[in-house]
Amino acid sequence: LGADAQLTYADAASRLAMRLGTRAELVQPTTSRAAGVDLEILPSHSTLGTARLRAELELPTPSATAALYECFTAL
Repeated sequence: LGADAQLTYADAASRLAMRLGTRAELVQPTTSRAAGVDLEILPSHSTLGTARLRAELELPTPSATAALYECFTAL
């Protein structure tokens, strides 16, 4: 499920670092290519779209930050 905004993987990692009490600046954004990772398919987006969720089910789109922190609650 998607959220109301796209967060980059680097942004998510920085927020996770802060959640764990580590300095967010330790996260160094890079690309898969620069890291030497050969992806068969390079995704265009890090989340799924929510237009159909809102249109057909009339459900609100979750906040990207709230959704991310919900994933971190067990940490």
